[in-house]
Amino acid sequence: MGNNTDGFKIIVMSQYLGLIFLFFGFSLGLLYWSEGNVIMTLPLGIIVALLIFFMINHFVDEKMTMARGKWKLHTKILMFCYLVLSLPVSLIILHAINVELIEKDNLLDISKNRVEVLSEMKEVFLQEKEYKFIEWESELSAELAKYVSLNDPSSKRKLQSFPYKLDLNMVTSNNRGYLSKQWLSVMDRKFSESFDPILKEMDDISKSGYEAVNNWNRLRVNEEFNRLNQAPENYKTKIEDNFRGLTRQELTLNSVLLSPAASYLNKPLLLLEKHLNIISIMLVVLIQILIFLPFIVSPKARLGSDVDDVDDESKEL
Repeated sequence: MGNNTDGFKIIVMSQYLGLIFLFFGFSLGLLYWSEGNVIMTLPLGIIVALLIFFMINHFVDEKMTMARGKWKLHTKILMFCYLVLSLPVSLIILHAINVELIEKDNLLDISKNRVEVLSEMKEVFLQEKEYKFIEWESELSAELAKYVSLNDPSSKRKLQSFPYKLDLNMVTSNNRGYLSKQWLSVMDRKFSESFDPILKEMDDISKSGYEAVNNWNRLRVNEEFNRLNQAPENYKTKIEDNFRGLTRQELTLNSVLLSPAASYLNKPLLLLEKHLNIISIMLVVLIQILIFLPFIVSPKARLGSDVDDVDDESKEL
């Protein structure tokens, strides 16, 4: 008797353990799918776990008491509902397992690459800016000197055209050095106004995106990864366009990206196709077995028990 009681306790505890795994797996997968929507995730996780718990217990009771070995119609309908519910629930749990065991490391590698690319783009731009200012300073000083000393027509055209556009009536031999520095200062300010917000955004996205993925902030990881993943292409275009607008010259930021990547954190079917593996599937099957264990081991009602009960009642009468 004691062994039967202990065995029953183990079976019940196994079911509870399976339900706990189901709740956390389903809630976690739903959290990824809903992109961090906790308000939706937790209530649905609780409702699904409770529904499955009461369904299994009903099946156990029905199995132990069913008449003539036949299932009642409402139980058959409930079993069909259980199967229909189990398919998406299992898929969501499988999604959570695939993310945690496989996709997490992949997203971290991609995030590292994106941070490196953004840093490289910033370095290339700052270097090109420095080269451009050195070129401008050298050319401007030379053309001002030629214009002041020789009234050179070619120098005059250059100084009056883009990018200098100087008022040559203000130029003298005494102030040409001052005018050169003033013009460079104005251009430096224009570069700062145009590029400082972009560079700050790049730094912020690199920091917040990498931290979210590296620390695996489940509430923000999908949003932050998508921003970081798209940042190199977005900011490459912005920097090149702004540089062209200020200099009328091309700046090409040829940074090395990993192969095009997308986050499948909110796409369970696509992630399953990408990471279809036996280990994840077996873990989901194990959870379902633990939950279904009381039904599997519970004894069936004895055939003819209802007839015996009727005969006994007749004898008493």
